[in-house]
Amino acid sequence: MTVKLFFGWLFLVVGGLLAAFSGLCSIVLLANNPNDPYVNAPMILIIGGIPCLVGIGLFFLGRFLKQSDGRSPE
Repeated sequence: MTVKLFFGWLFLVVGGLLAAFSGLCSIVLLANNPNDPYVNAPMILIIGGIPCLVGIGLFFLGRFLKQSDGRSPE
């Protein structure tokens, strides 16, 4: 296992989990305010959206590193 492959899998897993949990948390917070969800939407998007975007970026970075490893799967 090369270093690129290891970090590719690491970034895939960490980025996927970060994006999933921060996205789900944002959805739950928006659903908990049924009266006026648009009041808290900017705050929730800033607090939950930035980690979600970082997670998506890590996921795609890991996917790129895993594909650019150059080894054929055995």
